[in-house]
Amino acid sequence: MTHEDNVILRERPLKLLERRLIRDSAFRVTYHYDLNGILRVTVVDEQTKTVMMDEEMMFGAAQARSQLQLMRRRVDELMDDPTAALSEAAPAAPATTLSPDSLTAVSKARTKVIPVVSKTERSRLEELVRTLENSTPERETANLEALQRELRNHAYLL
Repeated sequence: MTHEDNVILRERPLKLLERRLIRDSAFRVTYHYDLNGILRVTVVDEQTKTVMMDEEMMFGAAQARSQLQLMRRRVDELMDDPTAALSEAAPAAPATTLSPDSLTAVSKARTKVIPVVSKTERSRLEELVRTLENSTPERETANLEALQRELRNHAYLL
């Protein structure tokens, strides 16, 4: 449970309707991702068949769900003016001979992730983009993998 790749979306204690022995307490937990990347978690008490939880959970919303509205507004603004993402995210990239995969990763970072993440995350992503853009052919694959690893942390935005 405590691994650097794990992200706690929400901690929610479940309360039984009646007291019972631990050995008699079994639950069915179902995780389902929809096409928008929203995770739905359902917990059912196996003994009583009572649905104890049926909720949507979103990455980044564990502490302050109200932040989603601000994030959505910001994404909508960028969708209305796609050039805003490029001008805010980073200066124009130098002419390059990057592979199509690298160009796609750079574009995703600049247009979909960098404009809406925190300053610390933005700095990290911008550095990874710059490193990839300035890669030698020998280092491009490793630098692409580093950027893609970081982008996976923000998959809810892609």
